[in-house]
Amino acid sequence: MLAELRSYESPTLADIAKKYGVTREMIRVYARKEGITYYNNAQCRARTAQRKAERKAERKAAARDRKAIRDAARAPMLDAIEALWIAGANNEEIFLKTGFRSAAANMGSLRKRFPGRFPYRRPSGSKAARAKSAPARAARAAALARKKAAYLEKLQLLETLWNAGASLEEIKRHTGYVYPGSAVRHFRRLYPGRFLPRQSA
Repeated sequence: MLAELRSYESPTLADIAKKYGVTREMIRVYARKEGITYYNNAQCRARTAQRKAERKAERKAAARDRKAIRDAARAPMLDAIEALWIAGANNEEIFLKTGFRSAAANMGSLRKRFPGRFPYRRPSGSKAARAKSAPARAARAAALARKKAAYLEKLQLLETLWNAGASLEEIKRHTGYVYPGSAVRHFRRLYPGRFLPRQSA
């Protein structure tokens, strides 16, 4: 056992302890008495961490190799799909010639995985077209924001008048709601905790 400890052939104390049928702590005591520091905790942790890092690097390298092999095998099919797509082929034609299903639905993911390939076939999908339509989209967004602000302002006015005890006619005149009581019940369901209860509700 001591000879094996001095040879440093076994990677861990647990391996030696299992081989000789004793505890790992007993093996550590023998090693300490003989002045063998190879198996102290700090060095064991360092070697374990190094082995884990090496195995992780090996797994990553193997994964990269497998990916390279898969990519090389897929390259001809991707070239064929891209050529058909640029030529204007539809889903059925691409499937019959390459076996790739739902090409149009999967174009987004293909563009992300292979930047610069599989161009947009519709002018509206290009960057230039999106840039051209940007002012119109900004105008629609601004109009929607104004509409939302007006809605919230009217809602706040309704709540203020209602909580202040204004009459239904007064609320109708200031807010434009034809049936203020129904409007209050509706908004109570949408915004619990708002619109204080009163007998006229």
